[in-house]
Amino acid sequence: MASCGIYTLANDVVFDQLVAFLNSVEVNVSPDIPICIIPYDDRMEQVKKEIGDRPNVSIYEDQQEIQRWEDFAKEVWMNHPLAFQKSNARLIESRMRFQRKMAAFQGYFDKFLFYDADTLAMKPVDDMFLKLDTYKTSKRIIT
Repeated sequence: MASCGIYTLANDVVFDQLVAFLNSVEVNVSPDIPICIIPYDDRMEQVKKEIGDRPNVSIYEDQQEIQRWEDFAKEVWMNHPLAFQKSNARLIESRMRFQRKMAAFQGYFDKFLFYDADTLAMKPVDDMFLKLDTYKTSKRIIT
């Protein structure tokens, strides 16, 4: 398990934004920080080609963990009063897929940051990882 890394949720639909994000991390954070892309869905062909030349970037492979979070989201949404209205079907489906990002908590990194694929990294993230250490230490003292 890598000590620190970055997760994002993406697919080919947001390919251009993903490339901009990856480039911003490379330039403003580090060209070596591990980045793991959690697939939003199966449309990943362009993404796979792009990361072939980026040794620090991988795709999250644990389909069982991804499915666990989708199932959880489906169970929650199916208990919502608007769940059975036909006009909400697409909204509910997309909400279930957004929950895939929660797989990061069972993922590859001891400490991680999550960035949406349509954002840019504008500065180094060392201070954020230090803050995670501070929280982790203070939590141990409290419990």
